[in-house]
Amino acid sequence: MSGKIFIVEDNRFYGHLLKSEIEKFYKDQVVVFTSGDSFIHNMNQNPDIVIMDHHLGSYQGVDLVLSLIHI
Repeated sequence: MSGKIFIVEDNRFYGHLLKSEIEKFYKDQVVVFTSGDSFIHNMNQNPDIVIMDHHLGSYQGVDLVLSLIHI
């Protein structure tokens, strides 16, 4: 059984670096989002793990996590 990992990172380089490193060791589906909005719009995919940047341009990572409580 494989899971789904979401990476939320506004720096494309770091996001894809994390993705490639994770995929070396795990068979999980890894998806990179470069904005908080795109992440929120895809939460219906029910990821197993979320790795999130602390500062995402228009969002703070903590605020984005707290907003998920209300979804």
